[in-house]
Amino acid sequence: MNTRARGWKQVSSKVKRITERDAALTSPIDLKKPGSVEWCWQIIYALKSVWDRKVTNEARWLERLKLLEEYDVWKKVPPENPYGSLDALLKAEIGVGASESKRIVKLRATPGAPEGNQNAAKVKIKNNAAVGRIVCGSNSTQYLTARLERDHPAIHKRLQRGEYKSVRAAAKEAGLVRDEIRMPRDPQAAAHKIFHTFNEEEMTIFIATLRERATKKGGK
Repeated sequence: MNTRARGWKQVSSKVKRITERDAALTSPIDLKKPGSVEWCWQIIYALKSVWDRKVTNEARWLERLKLLEEYDVWKKVPPENPYGSLDALLKAEIGVGASESKRIVKLRATPGAPEGNQNAAKVKIKNNAAVGRIVCGSNSTQYLTARLERDHPAIHKRLQRGEYKSVRAAAKEAGLVRDEIRMPRDPQAAAHKIFHTFNEEEMTIFIATLRERATKKGGK
């Protein structure tokens, strides 16, 4: 077996059988028919992505809930045994019902930001004797420290006590930053990098996306 074939066998062995729910994430939602099963799965994924953030955009959350209600998503997924109600869907996916989710999201929302744009608030911080403004979206140490102090005081206190190796590590736990990987240009080296970085679920989505894109490219 040559090196290329052996490398692909290693990657394939790490991939579990893709489900209909996983497959729904392999193409943009704009290409799906609203209300279709794959569209419903992707809306649920989008809803959970908003929910998993430590500082939640309230307007975006309410927008996702409205889509669930507008298209009766709980009546369509899972296809073999639909959730049956909005509360049942939410409790299965995030652990709480609709009313409780709204209450929690309201508490998480960034204080003082305009409705529909909570995460665009600017953060005032003190740096020696000066007061500066840092635009939200930066990953600088100064900005992340300010966000932790404002929105995640418990984690900020632990950071000050030296419980984290870095500001970024604390910000990662707070959900403010995501891991990124540098990818080599060589396809085989890239495959090995991915194999040793992604877990089983990530690998499944990655392979499914590659196959879907390759099919579209081949059909052109």
